[in-house]
Amino acid sequence: MRDSHEADLRLAASPDIELLCRRFDFLLEARERILAAPLLSGCHPDGICVGFSFSGAIPIHLGLLLNEYAAGHLCRPCRCGGTLHLLRGGAGLSGHSVITGWCPKCRRKRWIELAGTGIRFLDFVAGVLGRNARPPVVGALSLLQVCDVLDRPVEV
Repeated sequence: MRDSHEADLRLAASPDIELLCRRFDFLLEARERILAAPLLSGCHPDGICVGFSFSGAIPIHLGLLLNEYAAGHLCRPCRCGGTLHLLRGGAGLSGHSVITGWCPKCRRKRWIELAGTGIRFLDFVAGVLGRNARPPVVGALSLLQVCDVLDRPVEV
């Protein structure tokens, strides 16, 4: 694994990715509440996926994404000493790969260029996402709507 770099602002940029980064800790803390509600956990955050140039991108449901982050499966060390959580990853035919992630410790989006074993990491990620691929949940909320619902007090 080569050095991490601060991500170009155009990399891994979508309103949902920006919202996920801003509300990252909040969403992880609300994971159980999200998982308990299919319309929340079935959210497909726009732009968060892993893809290979020859196979297309694999999107992921919010509930699965948060579970994988919590288990440390879609993570790599960040150069600040924190943990970089995968937002987007892809493999070119050139033999190396780049992942873009968010580090809640340094509060930055960074990219890591992977070589050698990095390809195995992306194969693993694609396997995790592929095995857990689910059709879109009818009526699932957008990430912005999920955050709005979670911001409301829980009714007892």
